[in-house]
Amino acid sequence: MRCLGLAQLWREKRGPVTFVSANDGMAARERLTREGMQVLVNHVPAGSREDAAETAAIALREGNAWIVVDGYHFSGLYQKAIKDSGCRLLCLDDYGHAEHYHADIIVNQNLQAEKGLYPRREANTKLLLGPRYILLRDEFRRRSKQEKAFLARARKILVTMGGSDQEGATLRVVRALHFLQGQEGYEVRVVAGPAYPCLPTLRQAVREAGEGFRLCCDVQDMAELMAWADLAITAGGSTCWELACMKVPTIVIVLSRDQEPVAAAMATRAGTVNLGWHHEVSERHLQKAVGEVAFDRTRREQIARAAASFVDGKGAERVIQEMQERS
Repeated sequence: MRCLGLAQLWREKRGPVTFVSANDGMAARERLTREGMQVLVNHVPAGSREDAAETAAIALREGNAWIVVDGYHFSGLYQKAIKDSGCRLLCLDDYGHAEHYHADIIVNQNLQAEKGLYPRREANTKLLLGPRYILLRDEFRRRSKQEKAFLARARKILVTMGGSDQEGATLRVVRALHFLQGQEGYEVRVVAGPAYPCLPTLRQAVREAGEGFRLCCDVQDMAELMAWADLAITAGGSTCWELACMKVPTIVIVLSRDQEPVAAAMATRAGTVNLGWHHEVSERHLQKAVGEVAFDRTRREQIARAAASFVDGKGAERVIQEMQERS
C-alpha cells in the first residue's frame, strides 16, 4: 500500500507506473488495476538474480525512470544487479536488513529510523529517514487536515490487522471483543484483508458476536472507515500511519519483527497503547485495554493528536522531489 501511495502521486506528477510482482495474487492485482496501474507478474523467485534481470529488463522496455523495491528479500546483490543494468533504484526499508545498500535512495519512514541502520551503503546513497517521508495513498492525503470529534466514550471500534494476517490475530481480537455484546451503542467493524487465510471462520465469529459487529471485505476506501472509528485495534505496520493521519486513537498488536520497533516508538512518542507480540496478548489483557481507553476521552485525544503530529500527508511529495533531483 505504501508503494501505491508513491505510485499514485508519481503518475500525477511524472507519468506511467508499472507494478511488477512475483506473486500472482488476484486481490492485489485487481486493486492496482482499479487504480489504473499496469501490473505484470514476474515468474521467477522473488529477490533472485533472475528476478533482478527480468525486472530491470521490464523497466528499460517500459521506459520507467526508476525501480522501487519494497521487501526483505531484496539483498545487496539484488540491488547491485539493478544498478549495474543502468536503472535508478529506490529502496523502501524498515530496519537495515541488507548486507550492503547500492540504491540511489533509501526511504525508511519509521519514527526510529536513523543513519546508523545503514553503515554499509554507497557513498552517493541518499537517506530519507523518519515520518517526514511517510507514503500515504490519495484517500488519506485528501483527508490529512480533517478534524476528529472525541466523544466521552468510544463506541465505534475498528479492527484491521493488515492484508493477510497469517497469524490469525483478527479472529482472536473479535473473540475477545465478544464482551461488548449487548452493551449499549457499541459498533465494531472488522476488516478482512484481501489475503485473509480463513474467512469462513472469521465470518462465523463476527456473526456470533451479535448485531453490533460487521465484517468488511474488499474495502475500497479505508480512510472513510477510519473516519468513522472512535478507536482502532491494529497491527504495527503502515496502517498505524494511516490511522495517525486520520487522528484515530489506536491499540497496537505486534505481528512481525518489523512491526516491533514501530509499535514501541509510537507508544513512547505518541502514547499509543502497545500490547506487544500477538501470542502474548490474552483476551483479558485486550479487554482491559479497550475498556480503559474507550472511557478515557482525554487520553484518546492526546494519543490521536500526538500521532497526527508526525504525519502531514506530504511524504510522497518529498520523496518524489528527491527522485526528480536525481533523474
